[in-house]
Amino acid sequence: MERKEILHRIVEAERQAKSLVSEAEARRDGFSRYLEEKTAELRREHLECAERRIAEFDLAARASSDGLIAELDLKTERDLNGIHSEFEANREVWAQDLFNTAIWEDLR
Repeated sequence: MERKEILHRIVEAERQAKSLVSEAEARRDGFSRYLEEKTAELRREHLECAERRIAEFDLAARASSDGLIAELDLKTERDLNGIHSEFEANREVWAQDLFNTAIWEDLR
């Protein structure tokens, strides 16, 4: 083989090597962009899922607390009605006891 041909082959091999390197770098860059996009997409999906779960939990917690508040309101109303009924039933007796206690204290 002549020197000229050898040099030509060396130059051609170097050109092909540079082409392969450029192609590999382009693929690497493309894959990096793909990974960044997928990572961002997964983050968005996980954030949306977390936000949905938080909203569902908040809704359930509010419903539960609303139910408890309603039960407590009903119990309070029943208790107040019971106290009112007891007061009405015993008003005269208690008033008489107070009167008697006050009179007897004054007489002593």
